[in-house]
Order: sequence, then C-alpha cells, then structure tokens
Amino acid sequence: MNNLLKNTLLTFKVDALIRANNRCPRIVFWHGVDDRINSEVEQEIFDVEIFEKQIAYISKHFEIVSIEEFEKRYLADDFTGREVVLTFDDGYANNLYKVQPILNRFGLPFSVFVSTDNISNGEYFPTSVNRIIVKGADLQEINIPSQQLHFSVRNDDERGKVVRQISDLLKTKPLDEVKQITNDLISNVSQDVWEALKEKYKSVRPMTWDEVRELHKKGATIGSHCQQHICCHDNQNEDVLEQQIKQSKQIIEKELGAECRYFAYPNGNFTTFSNKCVEDSYALGFSTKGRERITSQSQKAIIPRIGLPITLNTFKLLINLFPRK
Repeated sequence: MNNLLKNTLLTFKVDALIRANNRCPRIVFWHGVDDRINSEVEQEIFDVEIFEKQIAYISKHFEIVSIEEFEKRYLADDFTGREVVLTFDDGYANNLYKVQPILNRFGLPFSVFVSTDNISNGEYFPTSVNRIIVKGADLQEINIPSQQLHFSVRNDDERGKVVRQISDLLKTKPLDEVKQITNDLISNVSQDVWEALKEKYKSVRPMTWDEVRELHKKGATIGSHCQQHICCHDNQNEDVLEQQIKQSKQIIEKELGAECRYFAYPNGNFTTFSNKCVEDSYALGFSTKGRERITSQSQKAIIPRIGLPITLNTFKLLINLFPRK
C-alpha cells in the first residue's frame, strides 16, 4: 500500500471504521526507543518522536491496561475489545531512560521482557552484533569460521544480503552454534574497535540489574525473555529449552524480590515442549504471531502480540486492522 493511499484512507477516517468493526484486545510490542544515529544498524529502535505519536494515538483510541489487568480479564472472559497492553522485548537500557519517562508522562502501564544472561554480563544481543559488525564496522569482508563462511561486504547491497543470511542462521541454529557465530562476528574487528562500536551504538545496550530494579521500582512489570534470547524452535535441545525458560524466571525473582508471572518468546518461536515449560512456570506466555485474535480460549502459553511498524500512517492502519483471524 503506497503512502498516497494510506494518507487518503486516514483522511477519510477509515482507521476509525476498521476499529469499530474489529473490536478485540491487542498486545503490542516494541524493542527500544532512542535517538538513533543509523537506522540500518539500529533497526529494533524507534525514534522518540515517532514513539510518542504512536502512544498518543493508542491512548486516544484504545484502553491501555496493565498486563495484570489483561490477565484478570482473560481469566474472567471479560474483554471489552478496546484493551491494549504495551510490551517491550529484550531489556534495552533505553527502556529505562527513554520509554519509562514517556509512558510515565502519559500515566501508562507497561511490561518489559528481559533476557537474564544479557542483563548479567552486558553482552549485546546476537542480531544487534550482526548488524553492528556487518553494517556498522568499516569492513570489506566478514568471516564466520565456525560455519565455514566468507562474505564480501564492499557495498550496501552486499551488506544487506549478508545481514539477512547471518540473521537466518542466528534464528535457526541451536544455542551453542549461535554463541559461536556471534563470537566469530566480533572477531572480525579488534577488541578496541568492538568497544568503540558498542559505545557508538549504545541504543542497543542491555540494562544492568541495577537498571532493571530501578525500572521495576518505577512501575514496569518485568517478565522473562529466556536467559540468552534463545529462539525456541525444534533445532534446540529440550533440556536447554527447559533451562532457559525456567531458570530465567528464578533469576528475575531473585534479583527483583518479586514474582515473575509472564514470559515472551524471543523471535516468537515456540514448540509443543516449550509451551509446556511455559505453562508449568508462568501465568501467561506471549508469542509474536499477532494476526490471531485474542479470546479467553487463546492458549495461555502463546497469546499473540502485534509488532508495530515504524512509519506512523502504516501504524495507524495496522493497529486497527490486526488481529483479524
């Protein structure tokens, strides 16, 4: 859908018509909000101005509820169809320094799902490492020896293709291979260069536990996003999946001194086994399969969420149009 058509639809308030005919609860998710310096590298980060406009729109047209209130209505089968729950994945420091002040100004509740090992050790997430090294470093070639791969990255087209190819590996390989691929990526630059790149692209820095505690103290609900942002697909060892899902809950509860009731799947991947682990440990679990409508019959381990687009007009149409199944 081109921009002219989107503008025309919004001018004639088609978004309101869609909303009136698509009443159902929605859970939306972002990753982070910050002042970006390179949108190609910091793809998971929304600009502050765009985020504020999105929040203003949601506040005007929907009822924003906490994840706890959503749980109550889910269990009671008592949805109004206007509910929206605001969630954030991974646990970036900007959730404390940018997101929290904005949502506090609006008086809105929100939840953050954190990957506990990244909070503990400060390591950047694999997909962030991929984009920082391939698109953010001044390199002509990339080597991934653990996968016997060598790439030329001499222009934007090559860099884009390499990012996508490595991203596919990171999202489909078992955890031990993902760790090695990530280390291989970093080894393409010196340690000094890597530290400088992390500082340059600090919008994707994970929080520390002190920052998570401060965010929790300021009202955010903290949920689990596994220990190491593991994609819970069929290529993962089941013992590893169980540990990632269950131990992350224990770590959060120990660090915060509060119950961790909610879980969100990294990348939205899940299996029958992972769902059982989530059902055994959490009140609710969330996927990213956001086109399915939420009802009280939705499986409690994989309640769907909607990922929001960064362009404002597309956002206004999508949040009303979906979920639709």
